[in-house]
Amino acid sequence: MNIVLYARFSSHSQNEQSIEGQLKTCYEFAERNDYKIIEEYIDRSLSGTNNNRPEFQRMIADSAKRQFQAVIVYQLDRFARNRYDSATYKAKLKKNGVKVLSARENITDDANGVLMEAVLEGMAEYYSVELSQKIKRGIRLNAEKCLYNGSGLSLGYAVDENKRYILDTEKAPIVKKIFEMYLDGSTMAEIIRYLNDNQIKTMKGNIYDKNSVRRVLTNKPYCGIYVYEDIEIPGGMPRMIDDKTFANVQVQLEKNKKAPARAKAVEDSHKAFEAGKATDVISGQIEKRQAEKSELEVQLAKERLQGPQLEYNNVKFFFERFAKGDPKNTEYRRSLVDIFIGRIELGKNKLRIHCNVQEGQTIEIPIGDSSPMGKL
Repeated sequence: MNIVLYARFSSHSQNEQSIEGQLKTCYEFAERNDYKIIEEYIDRSLSGTNNNRPEFQRMIADSAKRQFQAVIVYQLDRFARNRYDSATYKAKLKKNGVKVLSARENITDDANGVLMEAVLEGMAEYYSVELSQKIKRGIRLNAEKCLYNGSGLSLGYAVDENKRYILDTEKAPIVKKIFEMYLDGSTMAEIIRYLNDNQIKTMKGNIYDKNSVRRVLTNKPYCGIYVYEDIEIPGGMPRMIDDKTFANVQVQLEKNKKAPARAKAVEDSHKAFEAGKATDVISGQIEKRQAEKSELEVQLAKERLQGPQLEYNNVKFFFERFAKGDPKNTEYRRSLVDIFIGRIELGKNKLRIHCNVQEGQTIEIPIGDSSPMGKL
């Protein structure tokens, strides 16, 4: 029998060796049962509570090709961490002639096996919920102590061996420079150009743009406030910016936000030409637009991946539902109008019907004594 293997590990408590251990156990199980493994699907550092596991979803999609008859997992909690998701995806696999096998849990095909599988899945869900609660409690306790919780660091900060925030002596002056430039009247474009010309990157290694500079200028921890969700602790962070400077920057940001965009663009251009840096401004704008284009392309790709997938049975059900409707029934006719017609416009000599289709099709019907609508 052809089978495939699915394995995953979570970053909070497992490592690369745990994946190798899972694979070894699964291969031994396959060998004992004379199964042939034709493919491996492995998700690394991903939670079982998250359905957006790329390899898992690829495995589900590949099952439709009907090239394998079973999926081996180390144990059932590797497949899913709640009973709803487990039942949903097992049903999809079953539809394609694929069943799920556990290498470590001896689950038979009889009634006892059904009961055992339900118990194991319930225990996995309980463990997942309990673990999530413990992690959240631990993170919140860390936050109350003003400790680093593992999320991205802000520019100018580092973390010591006790998970406490400390100043990054090399990058903290950059933060102060940004605040000083903005208060001295520098525009966002000038600050961006200064940072990028000096090869200064964000903490993620990207070039600076308007959004990343604004995040620096509005970051409360710079004036000593530790922030995590609804927790704010004054004095919980090493201070870089005094309260007066921070407050003045927020006022200036709000003022510039309300200023007409066209006026700001003209002002920036005049300053650049006067300084003989028109080329720099244009180059900066090109780089910014290219970065924005890349971000939009990534977002578009994500949206397309998450878009609805139409299946034959769903489409068939939709048409069968309306094919069996009673044309004399008022509610049935109203539902047809709601689905296929967006709006109707009644003009002096014509009736215009706007249809709910992607191309926005419009149907025009003349109105007059000689037309079919002449009596209206």
